[in-house]
Amino acid sequence: MDIEQLSTLVALLAALSVAAERLVDIVKNWFPASLAEEQKDNEGKVDKKKEGLRKVKLQGLAIGASIITVILAWPAIAGSVPGAPSGGWTSVPGVLTIVAVGILVSGGSGFWNKIVGYVGAVRDVKKEDAEKTEAEQVQQNLQNLQDIHTAKETGLIDDDTAKKKAASLKAASLLT
Repeated sequence: MDIEQLSTLVALLAALSVAAERLVDIVKNWFPASLAEEQKDNEGKVDKKKEGLRKVKLQGLAIGASIITVILAWPAIAGSVPGAPSGGWTSVPGVLTIVAVGILVSGGSGFWNKIVGYVGAVRDVKKEDAEKTEAEQVQQNLQNLQDIHTAKETGLIDDDTAKKKAASLKAASLLT
């Protein structure tokens, strides 16, 4: 997978995460007493046991909402998911792919947005390296041409040899 495909996939997962988070918010607001609000005891302190259970329910809800979001988006995203089964999401490999992508999406948009930033930075570094390599190659070709010219001027090589070397150097630079 090249960096562009990875960048597209990560951006897709970030977008799906945002959609899944909206779905979780909607469901949480249907049940504010048990899901949206922090669970407290009679004294107004956080009840660790009830709060822990609420967090488990929310994580399960996030995974479920993410899987539903992926199922709804599948016709549009299947081509962007590497290794997605060609038989659609109703086959066993398709269901496993949906569940796996759903679990990835449940990581949250904040997580995926950070990953988008990292992938973008890697892409930029690779682009800079390619540009630097190209500039170095141009510099090397110029130096070689200058060396050919110097060798011709000092009589180390004749005109025909200098022309052949320069022509082969120009041809090689066009191929790269």
